[in-house]
Amino acid sequence: MKLVFVDFEDSFTNNILSYFNEFDFKIEVVNFRKLSHSNIAHYFNNNLVVLGPGPGHPDEYLNLFKDAGIELTDFKAELQKARRLIGICLGHQMILYLLDELKVVRSSIPMHGQAVEIEIGEGQALFDCFSEADRKVLRRAKLQRYNSLTLQISSGDYYSGKWESETQLVFDKHNELLMAYRPNRFLTMQFHPESVGTSCNNILFQAMNKFFM
Repeated sequence: MKLVFVDFEDSFTNNILSYFNEFDFKIEVVNFRKLSHSNIAHYFNNNLVVLGPGPGHPDEYLNLFKDAGIELTDFKAELQKARRLIGICLGHQMILYLLDELKVVRSSIPMHGQAVEIEIGEGQALFDCFSEADRKVLRRAKLQRYNSLTLQISSGDYYSGKWESETQLVFDKHNELLMAYRPNRFLTMQFHPESVGTSCNNILFQAMNKFFM
């Protein structure tokens, strides 16, 4: 099974790839600057796709894609043809910005290399790509953030039912979106799962492997 990793020239890319290399995937790394109108279908169509972390706002990259001949509607359409998607940090923002039309805004609590904890709503279960034992670990895990931008949605809107989507969301204790999951479509995380400041690296990457399989 082919896994395409889109590299947004982040300093953590190789650390993330070292985890994916432990799994039984044929991995192809493509620099985002190499994507074009003529090859995007080759990379995305029916493949497992990871949008990695990177600096800046998703719009900066989408504008560069447009300069390369990939219109926003075309990029979104090709992204939806991927077999399954994982997004990390910038990739998390880009997927939800494009597929669920969430706005990317300045975080009220920007963090670079600081750990947060998951805030679980009453009656909320963690995603089914995690085992029951792993969910217990995640409920008290430390997850390392490196972001000054975030997606504009509050846990109040989500838990009250104002957010009408099959997407499941998890927030941190600062009420900022931390993870998103749509069964059989995407798994995204604002934090860095590979970071030494994240206390459950193997659990997170095993869940990604399970999600992709």
